[in-house]
Amino acid sequence: MEQMNRKHSLAVIILILVTTVAAFVFVYREKLGNVARNLSPLKQNESAKTAEEFFAKLPKAECNFPDDGVAYQSAMEQVNPTLCSCVKNEQQRSSCEKSAVELVKYQAIVRQLDAERCKELGSEQYLKMCQQAIASRLEFMANDPLLLAEGYMQSGNYAKASDVLSAAVQKDDKNVEAILNLALAYAARGLAEHSENVYVDKALELVDKALAINENSPEAYRVRGYIFEVKPDFDEAVLNYTRSIQLDQNYVLSYVGRGHAYNMLGQIGSALGDFNKAKELDTKKEYPQVYSQLCRLESQGPLLEEAIADCSVSVEVANGGDKAEAHGMLAGLFLRANQLEQARMNVELALSISPNNPNILLTSSSVLEEQGDLDEAKKDAERAVTLDQTRAAGYLQLGNLALKQGNYDSAILNGQKALSLVDSDVAVLAPEKASVKQECYTLLADAYAKKGDAANESKYREMGSTQAE
Repeated sequence: MEQMNRKHSLAVIILILVTTVAAFVFVYREKLGNVARNLSPLKQNESAKTAEEFFAKLPKAECNFPDDGVAYQSAMEQVNPTLCSCVKNEQQRSSCEKSAVELVKYQAIVRQLDAERCKELGSEQYLKMCQQAIASRLEFMANDPLLLAEGYMQSGNYAKASDVLSAAVQKDDKNVEAILNLALAYAARGLAEHSENVYVDKALELVDKALAINENSPEAYRVRGYIFEVKPDFDEAVLNYTRSIQLDQNYVLSYVGRGHAYNMLGQIGSALGDFNKAKELDTKKEYPQVYSQLCRLESQGPLLEEAIADCSVSVEVANGGDKAEAHGMLAGLFLRANQLEQARMNVELALSISPNNPNILLTSSSVLEEQGDLDEAKKDAERAVTLDQTRAAGYLQLGNLALKQGNYDSAILNGQKALSLVDSDVAVLAPEKASVKQECYTLLADAYAKKGDAANESKYREMGSTQAE
């Protein structure tokens, strides 16, 4: 998610969160005495030794606890579900994991100001605690529209963020910070609602307004770069991020933005260069996007150890959607190593924060598929497609699941839909489009083979072979 470039004093909010989470932890500690989860797994032709070496590099909890009770308590107090793996008793460990995931969910709901999701916490006591914490945050933020909008942006509620910021701009039409944050909110809303044609022009008009007030604003050019990514026009995005960097050579977010635009253009070396420059500048680890972007890029190549380290940092320092994405990427790494329990745990953590993230739902579907639960895997893939019907990956996953379940007509229908989306799918980078098409051809050929349709099987095998050349 795009970040508002604003450093507020969050002491009161942190106090609210710490206080309410401490109360939540106390409730879970009472249970202790009663109790005394979009990458494929390693291919089958890769050796067991390779999987073991891969797994050895993945992050693990340090279990320096004298007994299960202390490990359980530490997991609750630190809101760190990975410490539950240190609980040796299977029943206690399961209880610890469920409780810790619930705590992560609670924190996310309060940070995101999403009172409706308080109902997900499972009891009247937790519901009231959650609602009270959100009410306290809203009361504190009421006189600071930029901070309030930032809270709504974290939850993906771009409509409310836009309303709050629009009112702020109407009150003071020379407030460059409010103007640019409203531009970001419009762009993010357009992307989320697939209504870029409605909001991109509005956002660009706001940036022009900000530049008329301050023509040398590096933030204005960074925001314009992001808006052009949403449009999408990645070449224009690079130009604007570059202008922002020329105005401020230490601007971390502009390096992250330009790196992302380079990545979308398939210029991987340039993308890595910008992400690593941002990492070098981020000495206090204030920008989780740096590490999540690096993790995503590094995990696609040979830089496995670097990917794991950067993903772990992102999980540690991020909040909201960034934290969910980081857990989702870690789940993908565990899935590649065929460590399904750890993959499941990270998927659950990711969904507890962002339950409607299509990428995470597809990772969850892949984990469930590997666990043999094809029906639940199908449900998560269907949810992902319902939330975003422009992505080839969702239909491809549904097609592969249908093939495994013997529903060959559905496999063909979803395979053809996936194939039709590849060229327009901005989530599939230019260098990857050929390989994704080849996956679609393979799915279609296999489905037709199962139906006994030799002509269509041969057709798609040949298309796949041609695509691979």
